Amino acid sequence: MGVSGGSENIKYSLSGSYFDQDGIIINTNFKRYSFHSNLEWKLTKNLTIGNTLTYSKINTSGVLTNAGQIVPGVVTSALLYNPVLQVYDSTIRGGYSYENDRGRVLGNPIAEAREYNSITNLSRFLGNLFARYKILPYLEFKTSFGIDEFFNNESSYGPSFLKRAQASNGEASLGRSNGLTWLNENTFTFNKSIGNDHRLNAVAGFTMQQFNNEKQFVYAFDFPDDRTGYHNIATALKPQKPFNTESQWNMVSYLGRVNYTLKDRYLFTVTGRVDGSSKFAEGRKYGFFPSAAFAWRISKEKFMEDVAEVNDLKLRVSYGILGNQAIPPYASLALVGPYGEGVFNSSSGSEVYTGQEPLSYVNKDLKWETTKQFDIGMDITMFDSRLSLNADYYKKMTYDLLLATPIPLTSGFSSTLLNIGNIENHGFDFNMHTINLKRGVEWSSDFNFSINRNTITNLNSNTDIILMGSLLLREGASIGTFYGYKFDGIFQTDADAAKNPVLSGQEPNSPNPASRAKAGDRKYLDQNGDGKIDSKDRIILGSANPKFIYGLTNSIKFKDLEFNFFLQGAYGNSLANYNNFDLMNFTGQNNVLAEAGLNRWTPQNPSNQYPRALAAGSLDQGVFSSSLVENASYLRIKSVNIAYNLPAKIMNKAHLGGVKVFLSGLNLLTITNYSGYDPEANTYGQSTTIVGIDQGGYPQAKVIQAGISVIF
Repeated sequence: MGVSGGSENIKYSLSGSYFDQDGIIINTNFKRYSFHSNLEWKLTKNLTIGNTLTYSKINTSGVLTNAGQIVPGVVTSALLYNPVLQVYDSTIRGGYSYENDRGRVLGNPIAEAREYNSITNLSRFLGNLFARYKILPYLEFKTSFGIDEFFNNESSYGPSFLKRAQASNGEASLGRSNGLTWLNENTFTFNKSIGNDHRLNAVAGFTMQQFNNEKQFVYAFDFPDDRTGYHNIATALKPQKPFNTESQWNMVSYLGRVNYTLKDRYLFTVTGRVDGSSKFAEGRKYGFFPSAAFAWRISKEKFMEDVAEVNDLKLRVSYGILGNQAIPPYASLALVGPYGEGVFNSSSGSEVYTGQEPLSYVNKDLKWETTKQFDIGMDITMFDSRLSLNADYYKKMTYDLLLATPIPLTSGFSSTLLNIGNIENHGFDFNMHTINLKRGVEWSSDFNFSINRNTITNLNSNTDIILMGSLLLREGASIGTFYGYKFDGIFQTDADAAKNPVLSGQEPNSPNPASRAKAGDRKYLDQNGDGKIDSKDRIILGSANPKFIYGLTNSIKFKDLEFNFFLQGAYGNSLANYNNFDLMNFTGQNNVLAEAGLNRWTPQNPSNQYPRALAAGSLDQGVFSSSLVENASYLRIKSVNIAYNLPAKIMNKAHLGGVKVFLSGLNLLTITNYSGYDPEANTYGQSTTIVGIDQGGYPQAKVIQAGISVIF
């Protein structure tokens, strides 16, 4: 809902919105409120001031759905939990069946989803004040000051009757964090036409930015009464030490840009900026990032005057250098924090003290990640603007890639942030817009198609870097490359297992007879022919990068009725289904895939795909192989929307700006051969290098919405 208006000297607009969505199955609730205002006030002929204000508040409640680091999330638990156990049990405190009864330690996932209380309230305020002063008709100075402030409150409580809280006998936590980013920009803009053929636009400026963040966290165990939850954390019998963190980073920039247009046909742009960030090591805080671009509007040339079919044709070429500083602050410094407690005994008594330990590995060489990018593209509009095409080819070279990298444990740390090497990306983007019908029925279509290839061209490591036990970083390979053993079927006889290469510990002369390879065990390919299966036999098993992605949108309008749908898809990418580490491990301790469990190897059913059941667990449990890498190509009906706008005559009588009744659907149908829930799953979605892994992730939900929108 919005209101706008203004006069000759004052322009303003107001808008607000509210959104509420519930997810009953996993006990989630999402509410969002937002408010936006914009004001511009011309004080004098040459001076204008204004501001924009935006406030939003998001309330969410939900549960852990991903794999979890200590206790599995509800999706993993639901997959592995004994499916024949009753969900509810009135004889047990809390009213739920307590835990899995087959050996694997798992809590009741329904109880976890419905009774574990986790609430997040996020408030965010964005404001910007600016002033523009026209020094000369062609020279203007602008200064602005903006803030982005957030307040985040998180509260959770796990009642004592949940398996998750068994050891703690009830657990509560309260977290508070707030952050403030301020940005000051000061620019001079020169804009002047010289004659009819020349136009010059230039900008020079200086900016300053700072981010401050504070966090506080308290938690406690052992609650005698579950009813108060986190609302009365002081009742806990075992309160834990609270902790807090503070962080800050600063950035300064000097920038300039010149645009020159000749005869409205040739467009030249040159930019340059110097950025300094406090996040990097001393002596490496500043970087220089220039760029240049040229555009040729071919349709303005005389030789195109008689080509009536072409309305606009433009060729674009650009080259530039970009910097990346998206890392935590203090990454180059040696940090120290509390670790453990000790007791000093003396004649006057005992004294408890808290020790300190190093928290990070010092990297005095940490510097900017830079990307050099070349683009060439074309834009063309034809047939009275009924067909528009955009095509771009790009090549990007990223140098000094910033990545949290495993390092030898002898250093005292498992990983540190390094500039590990260089990566090349190149690809092609194509977009097409068509107006298929424009009289009576209006029908337009949009189609996009993208290809991207990336290669690690340099790696600052003497050995391969393996992430998550499955993702390879190696010169010549791409980020997202799966690396492991080639699954080669099932041993059909004990003699077959005894004469073929096997994993260490599975040899016929192994001192533990129970671990020796037998009929029904998995077989792996001996790639180097040395007669054993070890790390040297691992090979590239596929890539999380699709060969291409695509999308298609169609929009149809007839009188007051609107209809549109959006299809999207990817082809040629793989996904590592980590869920199958457990779902295809037939120990009898947890639920398994029905297809695999019913068709596992037995003497009567000599399967060559699924291994035998083994109560002790197979020796290769946790071995990453091609059996876990699946084709994740898909085509999805992403959205379908139908809406009806009430006729203007009715709106005028009701003194309303408009009323729209709509019905929409999201993620209605997915066509894929992937056996998991979602071919787009990416459990570690915030990482740029750990990609293509599905480990207990909650799939994108199918959503049906109906509603009414009213403009007053």
